Amino acid sequence: MTTSVRQREESSCNCGALRKASRRVSRLYDEALAPSGLGSSQHTILAEIARWGDQAPTLWELAHYLVMDRTTIARNLRPLEREGYVSVRPSDVDRRSKLVGLTPAGKAKLAESKVYWLQAQKTFERSFGVDEASLLRSQLLSIANAND
Repeated sequence: MTTSVRQREESSCNCGALRKASRRVSRLYDEALAPSGLGSSQHTILAEIARWGDQAPTLWELAHYLVMDRTTIARNLRPLEREGYVSVRPSDVDRRSKLVGLTPAGKAKLAESKVYWLQAQKTFERSFGVDEASLLRSQLLSIANAND
């Protein structure tokens, strides 16, 4: 198979192209965040919980905003809970709902990892372009939020 035919075939699948790009970008962030002991997924989860401030999201809300199913987010929270970075507790309003909050250790870990995250951001923007990265983020968030 010639290179031009192979490139044309690869570029025709949106899902495949997005997954490849996602793996490449995730690797960049994982490598940058490694000194903090967090992976890119863990950092993303901690950052999303932090966006809620003092109002802890439910497990369902967190899963919804991260575009994950509830069982996946629960599985990803376990190591963060084990490390003492997050707390998962029943809601006072509905005991069936679980609330997810950052612990003081989680806030400290997120602050520690921010310098590494910023390094990854700058590396990505340096290679892709600041304006292009901003446009890409906007387009990807539009896709992620399409059914909201």
